[in-house]
Parts: sequence; C-alpha cells; structure tokens
Amino acid sequence: ELLIIVESLLQNFDNESAADLADLFAKRLAAQPEQLDLLLVQAKLLRYLDRNSEALTLLNSGLKIEPFQPDLSVEKAQIIRQDDPNKALSLIEAALATNRDHRQLRAVHIQLLLQLKPDSVGEAVERAITQAERDPQLIYYYALLLMENGQPLLSRDLFNDLLGSDPERTELYLYLGLVEKELGNNAAALAAYEKVESGDALLNAISQTLELLDAEVDFERAKAAAETAEQRDLDRSSQVSVIFARWAADGGQLDAALAFLAQRIAENPNDVTLLYTRALLIEPVDTQQMLDDLERAYALNPDNAGTQNALGYSLLEHTNEYQRAYELIEQALAVNPDDPAYLDSMGWALHKLGRNADALEYLDRAYELMQDPEVASHLIIVLSELGERQRAEAILQQQLNDNPGNADIEEAQRWLER
Repeated sequence: ELLIIVESLLQNFDNESAADLADLFAKRLAAQPEQLDLLLVQAKLLRYLDRNSEALTLLNSGLKIEPFQPDLSVEKAQIIRQDDPNKALSLIEAALATNRDHRQLRAVHIQLLLQLKPDSVGEAVERAITQAERDPQLIYYYALLLMENGQPLLSRDLFNDLLGSDPERTELYLYLGLVEKELGNNAAALAAYEKVESGDALLNAISQTLELLDAEVDFERAKAAAETAEQRDLDRSSQVSVIFARWAADGGQLDAALAFLAQRIAENPNDVTLLYTRALLIEPVDTQQMLDDLERAYALNPDNAGTQNALGYSLLEHTNEYQRAYELIEQALAVNPDDPAYLDSMGWALHKLGRNADALEYLDRAYELMQDPEVASHLIIVLSELGERQRAEAILQQQLNDNPGNADIEEAQRWLER
C-alpha cells in the first residue's frame, strides 16, 4: 500500500518534495534496515531523483537479505539495463527461476529479450500469457509491446486472439490495421480499419485509412469511408468530416473538400468545428466567406480563445478593422497568455495600429517560443520599422537557411529591400 501511495504521489512531486520524502524514509530505514517494502519505496524515490548509485546500493543490501526477491530484482534491472542489458537479463532470469508466476518479472524479461534475443520473444510471451490464464489485459499489453518493438507477426496473432474472444472490441481493429500496414498488407489494413465502430479509435482509423489512399485517384472511396464513419458515431461526425476535408484539400482536391464541407454545414449550420475548418481552407479562394464563417463561429461561441484569435488575425489580414481585431486578440491572450500564436497576433495587431515598440515585446516572446516563418516575418518587419536592421537581417538569414522558398520570409525580405 505504501508503494502504491508513493508512486501515485511521485506523478505530482517536484524534486524538492521527493528529496524530503527520501530523507524521511532514510531515517526509518536506519531503524528498520530489513524492512524490504520500505527499502523498495526508498529505492524508487532515489531512482526518481536520478540517484541511481544510491538506489543500487540499497537494492543490493535488500537482495542480500532475500536473494531473488522479485520486486527488488525488477527495480535493480531497470537501473542497470541502460548500461548493461545482458547483466539485467541474467538478474531477471535468476529471479524468474524461483518466481515463475511474477508478472512484472515476466514483463521485464520479455522487454529485455526484445532488445537482446528477439527470436526468443514468441515463446516467452506465450509462456507469460499461459501462466496468467490468458488474461485479456495481459494479452493486450503484450500485443502493444510487440507492435511497438518490431514484432508485427506476433502482435497480429495476439490481436486476433483478443478479437476471437471478444469480437465486440472493435477498437482492436485499429491496431490490427496498423500491424498489417507495417507488414505491407495495405488491403488487409484498410479492411481492418473499416471494422472500427466508434470512439477515438474510429477517428484514428479514418485518418489511417486516408493515409493509404490517394486524394486524386481514391476520392470517392475515401468519401464513402468517411460517410460510413460519420454515421457510426454521430457524436464524432464533425471530427470525421474535418479529417476528410483536410485530407482532400491537402491532396489537391480543395474544390471537392469545400463542396463536402458546404453540404455538411448546410445540414449543421451551427457546427462551430465545421465553420472554423471551412474558414481555414477557403481563405485562398474566398476571403469574404472565410470572414463570414469566422464571424458565425464567433457568434455561436464568443468565449472560445481559438475563434477569437482566428477572427482577430483574419480581420488584420483582410480588413482595416484593426481596433476590433486587437480587442478580440486581447481576449484570447487573457485566456492563454503564453500561446505563441496569440502573442504573434497581438504583436501584429499593435504593428497595424502603429505601435511598433509595443509590438516588438509580443513578437519577441512569440519568436522565442516558436521560430515559425510567419512569426519571424512579423518580427523582421517590426524590427526594420524600429531601425533595428542588423538584427532583422540576422533573423532573415537564419530563416532563409531554415525555410528556403517560404512566402512569409520572402515577403519580409522584400520589406527589407525596399
């Protein structure tokens, strides 16, 4: 119980609090040096504090009292595996000889085999699952572990095992699809993704489906997949629509993407997500529609900082409503004062209002947080307006090196060359 409490606390501890707790436990251990549960907790605290040599000394003293104690062996192996994985494997295998049913020992053993003896992993995983009476949660853990560590065939077998026992767990088809994709079986991957029925797994499945399709060649097939997904989970239908529309636009099918969104917005005229997405996509071809969509999204959700910033910045770019834009961005910044996009917007608003000295403060902060070309271009322009040409040219040169051909940086360059 003490270990569970301390491990939960460590998630929210800073180093100073953890060090204070370690000092307290050290005093208790001095009075009770053979209390192994307390020793284990102290070792975990020391490891959290990166005091690994002290933790190892403590663990070794505990293993002298009770050789091959499984929890102590696991903790020691986790420390030494970074520098000497073979030694860690030997330690775990020795502990397993007398603790065959210990799940964490088995798990660490398999992790080390993946690193050192991958051909032995299948047998070890099957043994671990069998000893745990084919616990579905354990099978799921190993299926993911194998998928993430270059064992797609073994992982596929485990996911199929789980689906055979519980076919209602359709989220597992997402992982099965990812495994098939890794194996180069794109048709099988697409078939698996089609079986995911709801939740975040459905959103991931439609994203993965689109990744395997070509927007120009497979548009209708992709659209059908998106429409099916929309109907399967109505609570996430807008998110599915957005994923599909962005994919189509990125694939050179902007007109089709906008037509798709227009139909969805006609069906759901108060859907802020759809309005916001169309505004972002339609800007290159219809700035008035973009502004109309953002105004509508703002009217529906006036307290949303993202919408406030998007509308404010768009007003700066496409109208002369600079004061209103400033006020909208000011509201967004009040909610997220350290957001680099909002800081950039505020700096640009102040520039548009002729307050370049004030603008510089915000743009400097934005650029420190995000070296984005658009932020850089704003900073370069304001610096040049303030006569800080040398610094502006230095930032420009860095951006030209990092982002050749970027339109925002080229605009800033033209500004400097006027």
